[in-house]
Amino acid sequence: YDPPLTLITTDPTEQFMIQFFKLPLLAAIFVGAPWLMYQAWSFIAPGLYKRERRWALPFIFSTAGLFIVGGLFCYFIALRFALAFLVGLGYDVDVRPMIKLTSYYDMFFNLHVGLGVVFQMPIVIVFFTLLRITSPAFLLANVRYAILIIFILAAVITPTPDVTTMLTFAAPMI
Repeated sequence: YDPPLTLITTDPTEQFMIQFFKLPLLAAIFVGAPWLMYQAWSFIAPGLYKRERRWALPFIFSTAGLFIVGGLFCYFIALRFALAFLVGLGYDVDVRPMIKLTSYYDMFFNLHVGLGVVFQMPIVIVFFTLLRITSPAFLLANVRYAILIIFILAAVITPTPDVTTMLTFAAPMI
């Protein structure tokens, strides 16, 4: 955001908590995504047939990779547009933004994890297709209903009330 965004703190422990606890937790979630997906697969694998277990490596790498790509998409695209829109609302009427550090981090965390989860949509569709819950023909025939449901879902899971952030959640799902 231009001019530079000014973050403020109103609590003596606020910066300490974010810098040494909350931010490392978010980094650990993204760095540990492959290990977390491996653990999820290890929990599911004993109940699968041998032919179903061959999906282990594609599952682990695709889910972890898509989660990380969702976080990168958030950092480089979604967060920039959401902040420019939200902070820019008061720019014309000379409102100087002074955002609390905790509020900024909460939005940062929710958008990163939210978009990481949203980027899992292709995996969900592949599993629904493999389980024969849906088919590619059904998906193509009902694409307009899927887009409507995606926009409703994006409106519900968006952490902020603005349309710009909702669109950044809906676009990857579409």
